[in-house]
Amino acid sequence: MKNNDKKIMKKSIFIILAVIVVAILFMLSNGYAFTESSALALSNKHKKSQIVYSKEFGDINLLVEKELNKKYLIELKKKWFLYKVTNKEELLPSGTDKMKRTWISVMTKHSNRKYETIIAAEILDPHVKKVIVSNDDMLFKTQVDIKKASTFFKELEVDNGYAVYYTKMDFEDASSFIFRLIDESGKIIYTGR
Repeated sequence: MKNNDKKIMKKSIFIILAVIVVAILFMLSNGYAFTESSALALSNKHKKSQIVYSKEFGDINLLVEKELNKKYLIELKKKWFLYKVTNKEELLPSGTDKMKRTWISVMTKHSNRKYETIIAAEILDPHVKKVIVSNDDMLFKTQVDIKKASTFFKELEVDNGYAVYYTKMDFEDASSFIFRLIDESGKIIYTGR
């Protein structure tokens, strides 16, 4: 290899490394962190919190965080080898003492009107085994009728007291979710928003 070629190769490697370092620094200055725990610390006002539930959906990790006397649904995204909290919403009462719930729909970049949607329910009644989330109206009483009337229908298993879900959906489908609690016999015991 000629001396001139070596200089060009060294410059090229230097430029590539500099671009990588600048990209990482940019991401770190925009809320990304090298570890999940560091990303969570960046988003946490109270240091006395703990993660009580976690479920992965590819590069998305949905967490439930207990912070003082409240619980929050956290969306933690992984991009390359960095992590960022992109959503954090409190689980709120729903008109029943059997459940607290929340959901968030956000239009994703470059998505042709697709909404990134996360849904969570904390189940407070041990008899509840499943949660049906749909976007019909609350008139329907059977799962068959609910499915027919919905453009979004998802049956979620309760896992350690939580039912969580992540999806991308059309703009028209990403609103007015109904939560139905199902007991061990398959009976709907609560319907509400």
